[in-house]
Amino acid sequence: QPAEIQQLEGYDLSVAEWERRDAFVPRYNIAPHTQAPVLRRRNSKIVISTMKWGMDKNLSTFNARAERLISNQDSGMWAGLRGSKRCVAVCQGYYEWKDKQPHFVKPKDGRLMLLAGLYDAVVLQGTTTTVWSFAIVTRAAAGELSWLHHRQPVILDTPEALTAWLDTSSQRWNQDLAKLLAPTACDLECYPVPKEVGKVGNESPTFIQPLAPALLPSADADNSGPKPNRVLVYQVSS
Repeated sequence: QPAEIQQLEGYDLSVAEWERRDAFVPRYNIAPHTQAPVLRRRNSKIVISTMKWGMDKNLSTFNARAERLISNQDSGMWAGLRGSKRCVAVCQGYYEWKDKQPHFVKPKDGRLMLLAGLYDAVVLQGTTTTVWSFAIVTRAAAGELSWLHHRQPVILDTPEALTAWLDTSSQRWNQDLAKLLAPTACDLECYPVPKEVGKVGNESPTFIQPLAPALLPSADADNSGPKPNRVLVYQVSS
């Protein structure tokens, strides 16, 4: 629910306003190129900003590898953003695939999940239109999720981590920020969910509910077919 996103219960954060709120449609199945809510610092205040998931000129870069952010030798796109344009994607959890079976990963305590990200605002060539877009920071999977995939989003699960990541007042990158990207244990829940979530545009509250044991694929089931991108979850308003 949008109200839940603004309140951010359990994170001790005050949100000043929501930029471009009308552009966000709550969903159970947010895919790349879709508008999603992120937190960012604007001057001295924290705001929610609706942005498109995907960066670069084609909006085709969805993830930023933590290893590149940490490296002082990186002179690419992230080097110019990591100091001043950090953001946080707000969601209920995310989907990941294992052997063509989607799984839903979420915090056990029921709080919203906050993922470290980077953003930018670019004026399209030949127009006056500004496109706000973001990418999610990923790292090597921690032990608890390494069976599912070798990568995972960087989760900011404490008020201190959230505040530090959003504090861009110095406009600089530092080692304390790099430490936030290191593998840490988070209290997460993970379970199989319906395969229908793999099709962009499908929407159902059942997508974040565990599959009944009878519906789980057998060991010799045919798991052929395309593997979708990781997607986020934003609950549909009632």
